[in-house]
Amino acid sequence: TLVEDEGFLPSEIMVLSPCSFERSCAHALPEDVRKILTPLDESAVHAPSRRAAGFAQVGHYKGLESEAVILVDLPSPGTDEELRPFHYVGMSRARALLSLICVAPGEVWKTPCK
Repeated sequence: TLVEDEGFLPSEIMVLSPCSFERSCAHALPEDVRKILTPLDESAVHAPSRRAAGFAQVGHYKGLESEAVILVDLPSPGTDEELRPFHYVGMSRARALLSLICVAPGEVWKTPCK
């Protein structure tokens, strides 16, 4: 939708999570959607040329920006003070569009993804 309807290039979209890709809800996306996401490790997020949408852990993306950011695997902001740094860093990376896909409070921490 962001590419077809909103006009973003795939490379302008970043999915951020406190979890690794394998533990994130993004890993459970349908194959056709998941194949356009490139999981990036801490060093790869700094690579200047990327054609696909990216996936990174919030902490690895600190100090960087993207036109569109989708923040996943966290409860709504303000529900858990321990998660405030993840919300702040993740939400402040977007230049033009920010989308939050929230989980029930505490759900992300039932399985370790730190």
